[in-house]
Amino acid sequence: MKYISYYLILPNLLFLIVSRFIFTNRPVVNLDYCLVGIIAPFIGMTLSTILFLLTVLLDVVVSFAPVYHFSLTTLISVFKELFKIQLGYVFTISTLVLLAAIAISLVSSSAEKSTTAIRTAVKTRAALLCTALVLFTFDVANGSNYFRFSDTSLININIAWSASFKMAKAALDVTSTKTRPGSHTTLPDNEHATAGFKLRKNNEHLVLIIVESYGMSLDEKVNIALMSPFRDQKIIERYEIKNGTVPFNGSTVPAELRELCGERAHAPDDIQTECLPKRLRDEGYATVSYHGYQSNFFDRIQWYPTMGFERSYFFEDLRRTLPDQPLFRSVFTGIRDTDIAKLVHTELLTDPTRERKFIYWLTLNSHLPVSPMPLEHSFQCNDFADTRDYSDVCGLQSIIYDTFLSIASIAADPSLPPVHFILVGDHSPPFLLNSRRKLFNSTRVPFFELIPKVSAHKIQHD
Repeated sequence: MKYISYYLILPNLLFLIVSRFIFTNRPVVNLDYCLVGIIAPFIGMTLSTILFLLTVLLDVVVSFAPVYHFSLTTLISVFKELFKIQLGYVFTISTLVLLAAIAISLVSSSAEKSTTAIRTAVKTRAALLCTALVLFTFDVANGSNYFRFSDTSLININIAWSASFKMAKAALDVTSTKTRPGSHTTLPDNEHATAGFKLRKNNEHLVLIIVESYGMSLDEKVNIALMSPFRDQKIIERYEIKNGTVPFNGSTVPAELRELCGERAHAPDDIQTECLPKRLRDEGYATVSYHGYQSNFFDRIQWYPTMGFERSYFFEDLRRTLPDQPLFRSVFTGIRDTDIAKLVHTELLTDPTRERKFIYWLTLNSHLPVSPMPLEHSFQCNDFADTRDYSDVCGLQSIIYDTFLSIASIAADPSLPPVHFILVGDHSPPFLLNSRRKLFNSTRVPFFELIPKVSAHKIQHD
């Protein structure tokens, strides 16, 4: 019974308690601990301790990766790009080294121990093995396991899993050169915000802005307050305002693929269709993108051009353009979104009658965790319970509100040519604490469009 306590109850109970306060995506039991407990008597104290600690580390990574809406394949891909490693070789060699160490320990331990000692060790672990098999079998029968026989579950709970199996499968998916089944799905028009522009096909500029961590608050008053900059009379006179929600799946890159390509996919390599920037470029649009962070992050410098962008401006380029402007300093230090808004404004006013433009802007500053907000800020946090009670929620909404103020300033400019603005969130705010996370819709993000009412400044083409 004590081995069941050490290798089954205690580690899994600890994660269960933590998950009451911090968001995790984890079944009740991680069977990897049982495996360590079963082989521990045969591999020695040192190696079993190392294996146990590695199991805890892997459990943490797999359980908490979804906090930022990362799939494991995305997380591994980021690791691969950051360290420029051949993941297949590393995975294979690490596995072989670990298995060799276990085999050597098993052989040496068997040689040193008597038959009686080995039998005793097997008997003491028998209850642990039987318990693990019962949990696994029940999970399979319930339909909640990877090896299920049905797509429906009898009980809506995942009981047992293996974090090491899940990580290994994700690593193999990343190293595979084949397109993964179900890795991309063409979305219906009501599941991506850019569909409205495709349906109109009007002779106007397009500005698509994906707003980092712009989620749909469950307090509708907060959503209305965030949009207040767009209720200015100048904007109401010039634009029809349309708003709604779309489902999201994954982190920021899948959100970009959702809006730029109209597909549900985890990585640019999964895309099978011609994306919006390329289609608009072929129709004569100048295609430009802006992002205030490093160009090599998620390898955007490589795949933005393949999507159809003729010009892309990242931190390195924008820093040269704005050498005297202060940076926005947070976990992801970069160009201030309010400064990029000015560049977008200038871009729209530069030769507006010569060619239509598609400008794509991925914002940065509202990426969590946000820096503490100053005592005075433009968003009235004290007017709402969520932002009044939690300073980090107040900080996030204040940053988004300031970004909206700068966008509204662009839209209200009377000298602006006809521009169709689309603003949409990438995913719900990935707060670590459940108390904050539950304040937002967990499956959908808001979007809204500013659609020009009249073409007072019609664009003439050469």
